[in-house]
Amino acid sequence: MNFSHKKAQNAQKISGPYLSFLCLFVAKIAFASLVHAQATDLPKWVKDVGARRAPKAKRTCLVHAAGDGVANSTKAIQQAIDNCAKSGGGIVTFKPGIYVSGALFLKSNVHLRVDTGVTLTGSQDDADYPSLWTRVAGIEMKWPAALINVNEQRNVKISGGGTIDGNGKKWWDKYWALRREYEPRGLRWASDYDAERVRLMVIWKSSDVTIENLSLKRSGFWTLQVVYSDHVTVDRIKITDNSGPSTDGVDIDSSSYVLVQNCDIDNNDDDICLKAGRDYDGLRVNRPTEYVVIRNNVTRRGGGIISFGSETSGGIRKVVAYNNRGIGTLEGIRFKSAKTRGGYVEDILIRDLKMENVPLPFTFTLNWNPSYSYATIPKDAVNIPAHWVALSTKVEPPERGFCEFRNIRIENVEIVNARRIFSASGLPEKQIVNVSFANVTAQGVDAGSIEYARNWTMRNVRLKTQGPLKISNAQNVESPDTPAEQMPANPKLPTIFVVGDSTANNHANGGLGWGDPFIGYFDLASVNVLNRARAGRSSRTFITEGLWDKVLSEMKKGDVVLIQFGHNDAGAINDTTRARGSVPGIGEETEEIDNLLTKKHEVVHTYGWYLRKMIKETRAKGAVPILLSLTVRNIWKDGRVERGSGRFGQWAAEVARSQNVEFIDLTSIIADRYEQMGQERVQALFGPDHTHTSPAGAELNAELVVTGLRSVKQCEPCKHLLPKKF
Repeated sequence: MNFSHKKAQNAQKISGPYLSFLCLFVAKIAFASLVHAQATDLPKWVKDVGARRAPKAKRTCLVHAAGDGVANSTKAIQQAIDNCAKSGGGIVTFKPGIYVSGALFLKSNVHLRVDTGVTLTGSQDDADYPSLWTRVAGIEMKWPAALINVNEQRNVKISGGGTIDGNGKKWWDKYWALRREYEPRGLRWASDYDAERVRLMVIWKSSDVTIENLSLKRSGFWTLQVVYSDHVTVDRIKITDNSGPSTDGVDIDSSSYVLVQNCDIDNNDDDICLKAGRDYDGLRVNRPTEYVVIRNNVTRRGGGIISFGSETSGGIRKVVAYNNRGIGTLEGIRFKSAKTRGGYVEDILIRDLKMENVPLPFTFTLNWNPSYSYATIPKDAVNIPAHWVALSTKVEPPERGFCEFRNIRIENVEIVNARRIFSASGLPEKQIVNVSFANVTAQGVDAGSIEYARNWTMRNVRLKTQGPLKISNAQNVESPDTPAEQMPANPKLPTIFVVGDSTANNHANGGLGWGDPFIGYFDLASVNVLNRARAGRSSRTFITEGLWDKVLSEMKKGDVVLIQFGHNDAGAINDTTRARGSVPGIGEETEEIDNLLTKKHEVVHTYGWYLRKMIKETRAKGAVPILLSLTVRNIWKDGRVERGSGRFGQWAAEVARSQNVEFIDLTSIIADRYEQMGQERVQALFGPDHTHTSPAGAELNAELVVTGLRSVKQCEPCKHLLPKKF
């Protein structure tokens, strides 16, 4: 027998079941090797995060208090903590019950054990929370103590499986009342600071602290803040019932060697957030957040699965996050700063992330929330608080206020049912640089946009969306490996169409139309929202170019069509560049032309005629038309903003009345808000011209469109609006 024949015989011997087993065995080895490689190629410092020690003393100090949910137990609990500390440390325990308490102050070597069956609930007496020097939302100032405080201590643990309930609605209501008072005075930025809401738990200037196996709920403000501290572990906490404003989950603030793992977080604002100071005061302190590991967590409601900023002044670096999951969180990985923050976010690794029903998976902005981020003290203000001065002190030179987003790695991500995959906007003066994506699969409505960016790579990034990724004002920014697969609207769901011009759909020169962020206000598992507006079109050319026919082909009974035109209808009726003007008015007048642009004979109708055509054809489909007046241009006179371009808003209203169609006076809604804000602050809402909004301006206009929609009676799909975004 020759050698080659013998090899063939041996091959036959290992065929069949044995070969299948061998292949499975090899596959398991390969998978194990991959998992091991992913676990071992993390930075070496990862093993050093978290508390290095915990209290060892077994001495038990029982709290002698009623635990009846009525009597104030603050003194009794604090006495047990103090006695335990004086005795060299130990465990503070409770009998089952509900203990009403004000601010408690943990001591070194003490373990506060809140067992299952025990609830600590926050007192409603402001006097139970003494004012202390601390840091809140990026600046140092005096503020009420938290319910649970670990201030300048070492070797502390809080655990047990019980509940700590901030009972925070009192402070939520206080904030909203103050904000309603402040916003008309241009003081939106001050309301968060002046409300003085009680936080649930603060770790301040402390080391080796463990927070473990607790249920935290109803915080008056941020739930768990780790500030100026090191070697802290947050493990197996569950945060629920945090429906109030700014009820962040875990905030890591100018701290180092922090571990957050195995948590389940459901709240109103950022779920897990990294911060490092704000503006002038944050740059003065200049203390980074660094060496942080975030792993094996689940986030539900909230502003972001993992957020960086907006307080970035001291810098955020060396962060590793892996094996996390977001379910219905508003944003996924969220990078935010402002033009006065300064600092940096760098050396970030995010890996093995799943996002389900997260509307905005990847967001980057360097001009976040202008009405909150930029403080201007009114000229008539008296008795100005010190923290107002700190917030309004200018950062000089101005370029020092630009934050650097750089060296960010995101890999192994699965996304389903998103609204806008990428929402990335740097600044003309400061691009977002060196961001890499690898092994990302994402399904959603819109691929989104990237602007003012440089050196972005995308390896094995596959999108399934209704449109391609838009990239502008960028250098060396790669597109996904494969073009976005066109994802049709779900035919079983009602659809809301947006029909209009560039004020609703714009991605040029760093601008954005309101139609894109508008999508984010709806539950897309229950309704389609399609932005079919097209830049540069008038009511006339939207029809003559076939864009309206395309919308009609998609339309069905029960849909809603938002119609907004006018900015371009005042243009030339016949020229060689755009030829988009309509005949002024709403009557039946016409003008016959030989179109110099299209080379076709055309009968041009009035603005009102084109609107009536859209209304009639929408109704013929069994859908509901809603007319909107124009967005507002950034043109001011004597402190008042221009209310409409020409008479188009008036004409739209007259057409709506004559056709018995719902009408949203968006012009007045926006103009009223702009005048509340003032001309200087409104400037940040626009791009290089006075018509097209910046991303921040588009967000505000979308919010105000939704405000108008909430008062509309004939909009069945509007019941799928999400709860108000705070």
